[in-house]
Amino acid sequence: MLQSLFRRPLKFASSSGLLLLLGVTLGVAPARADQVPPALTTLLTQLDQAASSQNLSGVLGYFSANFTGSDALNKDGLKSSLQSLWQQYPHLSYHTELIKWQPQRDGYTTKTRTTVTGADTVQGRLVNLHATIVSRQTIQNQQITSQTVLEEQSQVSFGDQPPTVQVQAPAQVRVGSTYPFDAIVQEPLGNSLLIGLATESPATPGKFLAPAPADLSLLDMGGLFKDGTAPGTPQTLWLSAVLLGEKGGVFITRQLDVGPLTKDHGS
Repeated sequence: MLQSLFRRPLKFASSSGLLLLLGVTLGVAPARADQVPPALTTLLTQLDQAASSQNLSGVLGYFSANFTGSDALNKDGLKSSLQSLWQQYPHLSYHTELIKWQPQRDGYTTKTRTTVTGADTVQGRLVNLHATIVSRQTIQNQQITSQTVLEEQSQVSFGDQPPTVQVQAPAQVRVGSTYPFDAIVQEPLGNSLLIGLATESPATPGKFLAPAPADLSLLDMGGLFKDGTAPGTPQTLWLSAVLLGEKGGVFITRQLDVGPLTKDHGS
């Protein structure tokens, strides 16, 4: 019964598509709303409206021609990622909190926290998407010229009663260091069966993740508990966990930055 949930594996859009959906319903912290420059508020609000309506040309108009993003993503890659994501999830909503901003020549640097949610039918199944992205942007002349994703976690759940999962993992680690990656099921298992898989892979724009059923193992504890070792060179990884119960499943991906530790991560 459990294996049948993945007999036709769902394809999950990579985080490179989610991280650049900067739709914004503006919430300001710690500055008061009346302290935020009106031009910045207008840009973010209009970008929110374009992304919420899946207006591709409208969204792309807020990114400069020489835009650079995380994982070497450029404007063409952004366009492709948005098209792929919106084809799979045509009903998404966005809420972004403006964490902080600073004036720069001809623009601003900003730090935002964006929450993306949506529910759609994929391959005949109801699928719920929830993602949170913390990122830093450079804005010049009312266009985004660069963006770096500082933290990201996306979750896709399906079934009548998918397990509630809490992920414990760092957002950044030093090269060569060890780190924990735990995906803990909050409900008591009782006599219910749980199977799962934890993996890591390089963050690659446009990549799709679809674990094969043969890779899933029966779990005798309430979740996945893994100790990983960071690569010896700076890079960005995706830590992924699949947890399937008898009445539903969850697929979670979290970004892990490997390299020098910075103060940008977190709020």
